[in-house]
Amino acid sequence: MKKAILVVSFGTSYKENLERTIGGIENYLRGEFKNYRLYRAFTSQRIIRKLWEENQIAIPTLEEAITQMREDGMEHIVVQPTYVVHGLEYERLKSALEGYRDFFQTLKLGEPLLNQVEDYKACVHSVIEDWQMNKEEVIVLAGHGTQGHAQAAYTMLEYAFHSMGYSNVLVGTVEGYPSVSDVMQKLGMLEPRPLRIIPFMIVSGEHVHHDLAGDEHSWLVRFQNMGFPSRVVKKGLGELKGIQRLFAEHVREAMES
Repeated sequence: MKKAILVVSFGTSYKENLERTIGGIENYLRGEFKNYRLYRAFTSQRIIRKLWEENQIAIPTLEEAITQMREDGMEHIVVQPTYVVHGLEYERLKSALEGYRDFFQTLKLGEPLLNQVEDYKACVHSVIEDWQMNKEEVIVLAGHGTQGHAQAAYTMLEYAFHSMGYSNVLVGTVEGYPSVSDVMQKLGMLEPRPLRIIPFMIVSGEHVHHDLAGDEHSWLVRFQNMGFPSRVVKKGLGELKGIQRLFAEHVREAMES
C-alpha cells in the first residue's frame, strides 16, 4: 500500500524563508509519518514562475503534484494545506481536489491551522512560548486576512489571547477584517509603550517586508507615528515547532477520518 502526504502552500518567493517555514513544516511531517512519501505543491503561479526565473527552483502546481503521485503509484493520499484559516484558498483547494478523487483509493483533506477551539489555544501557547511575550508591551499580530465568514477567525484569535490573560495582544489583517485601521483605533485608547508587530502568517514574505515593515504606509511607521516604539519580528509561523506539531495533528486527524 503506497501512501503519500501532499503539502499544499500558497508559496513564497523569498528563497531564504522557504525552507525554514514551509520546508520546516514538511520536514516535521516527514519525521512524524515515516511510512508516507511527502510531496510539495504551490498554488500561486506567479510565485512558481518567479522562483524558477530567479533561482531555478522548480515547484510543482497542484495538478503536477497529483500527476506525479499517480505516476509513482501512490494509492492513499492526505492533502495538508499550510493555510491559517478556512478562507478562499482553502475552499479553492477543496473544490479542485474533487476532480482528482477517482485517481486514488482514498484522498483526504486536512484542516487549516485554525479549525477547532483547541487549535486556537495551542497557537496561543506556541506564540507566547516562542516569542517570549510579556504583558508590559503591546503585541500586534498581523494576519494575511481573507473574505467572507472566515474573517471571524482573527477576532476569535484575539479573544483567545485575552481569555488566556494576554489582553495586551491585538490582532489585525493585511487584507481583511480587522484592518490596520481597526488596530490603530484600539491603540489610540492606550498609553504609548514598546510594541512588537508579529506576523501571524506561515511565511515571513512580501506582506511582512512591505506591508508591515516597508515605507511610510507600513504598519511599523504608522504605529511609530502614534508614539509607540515599534519593531517587526520577521519570522513566519512555519518556523515554530508548536505550529508544525499542530499541522501534524491535522494530518493525523485526516488519516483517521
